[in-house]
Amino acid sequence: MNKLFTADIGNSTIAIGIFEEKKLIHSFRFATNKEYLSTEYQLMIEASIKQKEISIGDMKGAILSSTVPSLSIIFEQVINNIFGFNPLIVGPGIKTKLNIKYENPKEIGPDRILHAVAGLNMAEPPLIIVDLGTGLVFDAINKEGEYLGGAIAAGVSISSNALFSKGAMLNSITIEKPQSVIGKNTKTALEAGLYFGNLELIKGIVGKMKEELGKESKVIGTGGDISLFKDDLDIFDYVEPDLNLYGLYLLYLANIKDNNDK
Repeated sequence: MNKLFTADIGNSTIAIGIFEEKKLIHSFRFATNKEYLSTEYQLMIEASIKQKEISIGDMKGAILSSTVPSLSIIFEQVINNIFGFNPLIVGPGIKTKLNIKYENPKEIGPDRILHAVAGLNMAEPPLIIVDLGTGLVFDAINKEGEYLGGAIAAGVSISSNALFSKGAMLNSITIEKPQSVIGKNTKTALEAGLYFGNLELIKGIVGKMKEELGKESKVIGTGGDISLFKDDLDIFDYVEPDLNLYGLYLLYLANIKDNNDK
């Protein structure tokens, strides 16, 4: 069966997905490392594909999105080396079919485009999409389906790293849900501040966006840190950790269809 290779390169994580028909059949992630050579990434991807028992020859297309420009070139080469063809790249010239009302559309990161495309395929607008990743990214789509923009705040990892780098007496910790908001030692106090601080930030921004977009707005959650808050965040109507990969799949289909129709 024909398969599609999708890759979304973020500042912290590289997400890889393999689609067959309309289904994401496999996905895996690597930590983003700007120092790796193309050969290193190629070996990692080939090993993961082999582990999933997928034939390289079954891959008939690929699409790539990246917020790290230096890795875009490397991954384009890697994909060509592995599969023998170049990927479609999310960037200038690609058709998104989004009605974008952002003041400067060129400033919108490709990850936000992917989430909007996939979100509109998942639910009727108005929509609020919350990405709990390196940053906390909130995107707003009005009832007409127009992409308006959103809000960006520091994510859990950025907040904790900034705190630890500036506090000489603070040690780095693994963020997890604390038992109480009142920490009885430095470690639990840090956990409480980071966890509940981010929790209330997320709830607060979503609430404010609903005031502007409408209370009927559906909220979609995604991102690597969403599992950390899943027990306390009841604001989501949908949760899809791989929303970015579904966005890539939909963009690939739309652009291939348009090219074939010419």
